[in-house]
Amino acid sequence: MENSKIKLFKTPGISFLAGIIFVFVGLNGEKLASIYSRPYNSTSWTTSGSLINTFVYIPIIIGVILLILSIGTFLLSYNKLQKNG
Repeated sequence: MENSKIKLFKTPGISFLAGIIFVFVGLNGEKLASIYSRPYNSTSWTTSGSLINTFVYIPIIIGVILLILSIGTFLLSYNKLQKNG
């Protein structure tokens, strides 16, 4: 019985953790964009605003979607557990 409960809540837990990771990556997006846009052996460079926006908004959007997905799958799993339990 315990193994089925763990299986039941595995997907919501994984999607929740992935969502949190994506949100944290998005919050550090400006720093990551400047790291990835740096040319080799350069002392100064510029990072375009669109690249910074991409590194900030895309991971945050994916993270929020995964958090919403985890809430939905948790509710379905909890409902199934209540009906069977």
